Amino acid sequence: MERIPTTLCRSCCLRVGRTLSSPAPSSTRGLATTAPLAAISPESPRYIDVPQSLQEDWLPRRFVPGRMPVPREIFPRNRPDKPSPEYLASVTPEPKQPVDTTKLSEKALYRHRLGQLRKQYLRESLVQLHKRKQAATARMKFRSDEKQADHARLVAQAAREDERLTSISVPTSMNPNAKLDLRSAADRRQIHEEKTANVSRAKTDKTAVRLDNLHTLYMNARTFIVNEAQLKAKIAEEFADNKFNKVDAGKSGEQNMSLWDSLGAPDGIKDMVNKSTVSPRMREQDPAYEAAWERDQERMKRVAEKLSGGKI
Repeated sequence: MERIPTTLCRSCCLRVGRTLSSPAPSSTRGLATTAPLAAISPESPRYIDVPQSLQEDWLPRRFVPGRMPVPREIFPRNRPDKPSPEYLASVTPEPKQPVDTTKLSEKALYRHRLGQLRKQYLRESLVQLHKRKQAATARMKFRSDEKQADHARLVAQAAREDERLTSISVPTSMNPNAKLDLRSAADRRQIHEEKTANVSRAKTDKTAVRLDNLHTLYMNARTFIVNEAQLKAKIAEEFADNKFNKVDAGKSGEQNMSLWDSLGAPDGIKDMVNKSTVSPRMREQDPAYEAAWERDQERMKRVAEKLSGGKI
């Protein structure tokens, strides 16, 4: 008998199975007059035929009654004061005034005793839980120290005598990771002298640059603002209406609106691309490129001085 595909619905499977099981049509009539689907109530999930997939349906894990949640951390690291007497006194405060139990009613006395028991149980439970945690931490630390000591002992122990005698010995000269210097003593001495000279030259250049910067700072110290009058004069000069006209008279008698009108606009993307396509020899021969480079360097220097607040 052929296997019925599982992607067919129940009625189709029944019809196909009936066809396969009875090759010749039968003229007999069944006694039951109820349709197959009529035997299933509408409340049943199998009332509507849904094709079953070849892959099994995912069934979630059944919840087991009595499963305990993950306990929270009672003594976190950021609260080392929890088991202290000060913390216990703050969470279980005593009454400010002594309570006379002889004057309390039966219900008030019951509540008073219940409150005292709750405070007592809270204090005792915190103390006992802290002791239990300390004991568990000590056991864990002891096992960890034992494992680390055992690991260090195994790493540092010497090889067995039979392994040492039967292992292959590799000379130092044949070690592939060893770096051999095949140069002569004269060559090594010359290389050492060259490197020493390079270090001395770099140190001298660095000292010269520092001295030049210090001298520049000393020469520009006369323009530093040291009082309020100089500050007001500098503000009036920077925000003057004719500030840019002092740099240049303008083009064809027009008033300059910014510093770019006086010194020219910086290079754009097109100018940079054109300069990059020019050969170095043509760039050296054309004085315009050299002047533009010096102008850009001066602008960057002035911008850096404005941002840093000092001369560069």
